[in-house]
Amino acid sequence: MVMNESSYDFSDYPTDHPCHSTENKKVVGKFKDECNGRVIAEFVALRPKMYSVLEASGASMKKAKGVQKITMKKDIRHELYKQVLFEREEMRHTQVFIRSHGHNDRCL
Repeated sequence: MVMNESSYDFSDYPTDHPCHSTENKKVVGKFKDECNGRVIAEFVALRPKMYSVLEASGASMKKAKGVQKITMKKDIRHELYKQVLFEREEMRHTQVFIRSHGHNDRCL
């Protein structure tokens, strides 16, 4: 498969960026850059839908399917992803869920 500029969606790049184009904006099947042209310093991928990106500016973007946003924000850092990858260490974090099991919606 040959990859060229027509395979990518550059619509979210800044308008002064040389690659900015609205040609493939929101087209299904086109590759999209989650960092929108910002420089990536480190990338750690542990599993599908579980990765961390450290940008050159120092900002980080962390993804982990099934983990609450507040847990990601408070407890999980880019360094933990590297620790799990290189030291093969398993991490566990506590999450609190409020759920209703066996809910009966009949009015009495």
